[in-house]
Amino acid sequence: MQQLNVLFLGFGSIANKHAHALRRLFPAIQLDALRSSVNNSEIEGVRSFYSYDDLDLQSYNFVIVSNPSFLHAESIIKIAKQTKAFFIEKPAFLNIDEGQHVIESIGDKINYVACNLRFLDCLQEVKRCLDEGLIRPIQADFKAWSYLPDWRPSQDYRLSYSASISKGGGVLYDLIHEPDYIYWLFGKPISSSVTSYKLSSLEIDSPDTAQIKFDYPSLSVTGSLSYASRVSKRTLNILAEDGLLEIDLIQNTILKNGIVVFQSSQRITDTYLAQMSHFLDCLINGKNPINDVNQAMLITELLHF
Repeated sequence: MQQLNVLFLGFGSIANKHAHALRRLFPAIQLDALRSSVNNSEIEGVRSFYSYDDLDLQSYNFVIVSNPSFLHAESIIKIAKQTKAFFIEKPAFLNIDEGQHVIESIGDKINYVACNLRFLDCLQEVKRCLDEGLIRPIQADFKAWSYLPDWRPSQDYRLSYSASISKGGGVLYDLIHEPDYIYWLFGKPISSSVTSYKLSSLEIDSPDTAQIKFDYPSLSVTGSLSYASRVSKRTLNILAEDGLLEIDLIQNTILKNGIVVFQSSQRITDTYLAQMSHFLDCLINGKNPINDVNQAMLITELLHF
């Protein structure tokens, strides 16, 4: 594959991360973007389009769906017949009904739903240890706490899609990576319960707090998600038969009974490169991606969307 042609649907901050990864992996690349307004500033190295009528969808090797969450399903369904392959930013859809239509529209085409935390070194190490039977978990607890106004410093958080429930905002949608990696690590639970709330003084109408519980035959997993914490925290604690594992996703470390047993210089932002490398390998060599719309549907069902 000498030339790679990629179309972005929407080009915000997450699309820019994917574009950076693509340029590092495949310098001979043409990036185009379907954008919502002609008033948007031009993006260096990216051709802008403003109507589907101006696009030859079959000329692209794949499409990256990175517009606001509430438009994902509608956009995928609209272009599925003419599109060769999909890279879909999370969440792929907002509810089970949307998901069923997306799955039907995509069919057997190569598709990947973004799950970059699966490429974080400390979680990869936990996955290896679980698969090899080196960890026998009894309980686990995960947290993802952050402060929504800090997410996009150049934008008024009150105007972001995250702030609006009608636009697919809410901590469960934005932080769906957490329940995704729990599913990846431990498999499908036998039952789940989810509660989300608007508790803080943030000027939003979407839920800013969520509590999650996944039950397995011999394991209980609980989790907490928040937009309203001025202290950033992204952790997974696993109580195992031989002690406590404390995994810090931000620091990319694992402590066992208080002693560092794993550390990596990789940061979460570095996972976008590993993620894109995986997708391109699947695309070029016909492999199955680590995550697709069918797995995304399982997460959607577990979260009771």
